Amino acid sequence: MTNSFERYQSPDTPIADETLTWNRYGSGVESVGRDGHAEREPIPDPSDDQLLVRVDAVGMCFSDVKRIQQGSKHPKLYNRDLSTEPTRLGHEAALTVLRVGQNLRGTYAPGQRLAMQPDIYQNGKSTAYGYTIPGGLIQFHLIGPEVLNADDGSYVLTVEEGLGYAETALTEPWACVEGAYTQRRRLIPQAGGTMWIVGQSGDPTEYAFSQFLDVSATIILTDVPTHLRALIGRESNATIETHDGLSLADYAALKDDLTGGRGFDDIVVLDPRSAEMVSVAAKLIARRGTFNLVGQTPLDDEPRH
Repeated sequence: MTNSFERYQSPDTPIADETLTWNRYGSGVESVGRDGHAEREPIPDPSDDQLLVRVDAVGMCFSDVKRIQQGSKHPKLYNRDLSTEPTRLGHEAALTVLRVGQNLRGTYAPGQRLAMQPDIYQNGKSTAYGYTIPGGLIQFHLIGPEVLNADDGSYVLTVEEGLGYAETALTEPWACVEGAYTQRRRLIPQAGGTMWIVGQSGDPTEYAFSQFLDVSATIILTDVPTHLRALIGRESNATIETHDGLSLADYAALKDDLTGGRGFDDIVVLDPRSAEMVSVAAKLIARRGTFNLVGQTPLDDEPRH
């Protein structure tokens, strides 16, 4: 091991005053950096709930290409104006802690190595590292509660000695490979969950459920045909509530009132015709929920995000 590498690894090595960073200001490769060059920014000290980390390795993948092409139109950027609020690419990152805020001492320490788990959620909303949260195309940066205290707690993983920097950065893409061979999509209603069945007034179709009507704890019915109401009443032990005659403007309040804002675990839309209705209803799904459209007639337009 060379002396220069040992100095690099040591948390006691003096930290520079500035860091190089590749901020992204829009769509296209030309939007990365300024005039084709990295920018210099001062390296800040962490606040009480932050860490200053060094980026030891960062990977790039096809999703980075997608984000470069789409700019602020990428779904996880929520139409953010990147020209005034830039972000950074690089969600496959190996990090080393250099400085620790007062409230995090005892949990993290200088020299501690971390792998980033970038699929971050805050208040049920995706705020992934390298997407909404600026990523690893920088030498040094701060991470705080947006990473360390989000919906599932901390989104960094401690790395044991012996795992190389590049190997650590590859944990995220290898996890994607593992995930590709693991069925995570739920194929039946959520056990003990809340299902919302939305129908159309006057629909003459004879609907039937082949199974799983007894799985949900609560079933909400809106404008469901009479025969289907009777079937559900006979075959399900769920608590059944009826909320007919709702307008699209009423949907969000229904979700808030009946699920505490979390969203419906399963939504079934019978004979959908309106793209606007489908777009509004789809926003009411709980995380990892299912959304089922049952019908034979095309929608009147394309659903909107």
